[in-house]
Amino acid sequence: MHHQHNHPSENGSHLTVSVSPPPNHQLLIEIIDASSVITWDFDMCKGDVVFNIFHSKRAPQPPRKDPLVVAHGITSPVGNNVQLIDKSWMLGKDYSMVETSLTCKEGESVQGSHITRWPGFYILQWRFHNMPACSTSNLPRVDDVLATLQVSSHKCKVMYYTEVLGSEDFRLVTVCLCVCEMITLV
Repeated sequence: MHHQHNHPSENGSHLTVSVSPPPNHQLLIEIIDASSVITWDFDMCKGDVVFNIFHSKRAPQPPRKDPLVVAHGITSPVGNNVQLIDKSWMLGKDYSMVETSLTCKEGESVQGSHITRWPGFYILQWRFHNMPACSTSNLPRVDDVLATLQVSSHKCKVMYYTEVLGSEDFRLVTVCLCVCEMITLV
């Protein structure tokens, strides 16, 4: 059993979000049964992001929406970047990283899965990827400064799909894939 929250603009079965600095986009998935499997499939349509998966035993509080904005359908300047991890939360205390960060480049298609170890709240995060500064000097180079200004002026665009499978469903899919692979090899 699971619950998935935060659904931005839909495009068929995939959702499309824009990720801009400094905010990022976070998706909350509540897992009731340990050993469930969170799967994802996303395409980097524009820009680069860092993808993370976090776990928390406590529920993040979604940002409060201004009633005026909701009543009149006004969009915020942040767009569809949803922030679930409170700024007061500390990594390692209030929440933990359950997968190694993955840097995803424009044009890439990324698929993956995570077998949950605990019930609770899993947060998938797409964070705007800042270009690293030149490491040979403490002073920034002109090219680095210009690149940072150009990058910070646009948003990344990610089209994603997530699904949560129960452990039995995942085992069945895995067995079917193995059998199909064996048949293909013969």
